Amino acid sequence: MSVVLERSITRGLLCLLAFACSPTWAETETLPVTDEPIEPSLFLQQQMQLQQLNSQVEHELQRIQSEVRIESARRELEQVREGQMPELLGTFRIDGRSFAEFSARHGVIELTTGEYLVGDWRIAEIHVDRIRLCRGQSRQCRVLTPTQPSPTATARPSK
Repeated sequence: MSVVLERSITRGLLCLLAFACSPTWAETETLPVTDEPIEPSLFLQQQMQLQQLNSQVEHELQRIQSEVRIESARRELEQVREGQMPELLGTFRIDGRSFAEFSARHGVIELTTGEYLVGDWRIAEIHVDRIRLCRGQSRQCRVLTPTQPSPTATARPSK
């Protein structure tokens, strides 16, 4: 859960707690201890205040749940937009050209500079120990490093 969402939830709950502990609420909460029956108007007034408090709590809870749904949908959308990056296994050179190996669903794919990996992420540079991906025509880039550096990755024999 994000920090902003946690702060919002905490702030909402503190507001509700402050309302429940306010002097006007406390005054209606305490009843005189007598054997006489409670006046119906006082009892009804307390019931109405409880109903109002319950509706406020319910409204705040719905708002918080809505924020949680929006945040989780935003995260899912961000993951879909970026695509699930395949695992970079390593890099190698053949005849002066650099290649990057990625694990695919049931095998390995080899790509070179300029080819698209996932969605609009294109391989911009291939180095011995990393690759740089850039998104489409924008300047938004990220660097991937192999999960398990292979000592033979740079000295791979030509096919």
